[in-house]
Amino acid sequence: MKKNATLADVANHGNLVVAHANAKRGKTHYRAVKTFERSKNELLHKLEESILSGTYHTSPYKNRIIDDSGKERLISKLPYYPDRIAHWSLMMQLEPEFMDQFSKRSHAAIPGRGIHTALYQTRNILLRRPDQAAYCLKLDIRKYFQSVDHDVLKMKIRKLTEDELLLRHVDELIDSFSQGLPIGNYPSQYFANYYLTGFDNWLESKGVLFVRYMDDVSIFGPTTEYLRDLFQEIRHYLEDGLNVQIKDNWQVFPVGVRGVDFVGYRVFPNRVLIRKSTLKRMRRRLATVRKHVEAGMFSGSDRSCLASYSGWVRYCTPKVRSGLFNSYVKPILDQIPDNAKFKEKIYKQVT
Repeated sequence: MKKNATLADVANHGNLVVAHANAKRGKTHYRAVKTFERSKNELLHKLEESILSGTYHTSPYKNRIIDDSGKERLISKLPYYPDRIAHWSLMMQLEPEFMDQFSKRSHAAIPGRGIHTALYQTRNILLRRPDQAAYCLKLDIRKYFQSVDHDVLKMKIRKLTEDELLLRHVDELIDSFSQGLPIGNYPSQYFANYYLTGFDNWLESKGVLFVRYMDDVSIFGPTTEYLRDLFQEIRHYLEDGLNVQIKDNWQVFPVGVRGVDFVGYRVFPNRVLIRKSTLKRMRRRLATVRKHVEAGMFSGSDRSCLASYSGWVRYCTPKVRSGLFNSYVKPILDQIPDNAKFKEKIYKQVT
């Protein structure tokens, strides 16, 4: 986004058309999308007018609690129209400026980055900087999305644009949720990542080696004393500057002995394993897929599950990858009939 981007950029009719195209991707079968398509032009013009006039207000959230690997999470969703389109129209203008601000050591919710770029960067540190990465400080933030301070976030957003009308539009979105940021909103992942960008910059200014995936941070150092002293500085920075609290389970440990448990993997200087809990879940789910194949009930969800876990296996070191593939993936592939292209894709992905 340009520094002088305006609310008019967000409400521009062409921007809204593209926002709708992005918002509906993979959702064209949804009833709300089909309903919107029948009156698309009229509704987009109505949305354009409401954004420009300042009368657009975020709809009420629909909340539900899900079980996310044993953790309860509150997921909050909004209607397709007007909110999801409005969010896309906003983020299409904000994303380039966010991208300019994000640290190269931050990986969550950033186009072109993710779990596997965080994994590569972590392993690169362990391989290339063994003396400076002999120990690891692992920490994350207690109830992070719930803890994001609206006033602090608004002040940070003011570094992205000087247009007061656009800032009011963003403020309304931030304040539409009673506390913190709603999990499930497209803008929330950018806002939550950006909230810690100053923290990234502060660590970089001190020459600290670290990798961050949203609020999950791995910090490396030559001694336990160095990392424990640094932790006290970090705690004060996060509590005093951002009003967030570090979870009590933070720890400092030797990398060579334990490896770094991060983004679903256990990373050592010379090998990468899948995290034990991820491996257990993979065994259980792939066992179910195998039963479905044997019963002649292989479905689209089974295909997605197999492809997903093959993707996890892919990023382990060769010996580990080969063992996991031969034990859990190959036996299923060998039993799937008449899916040559799918099998070939998985083989290429993992072997």
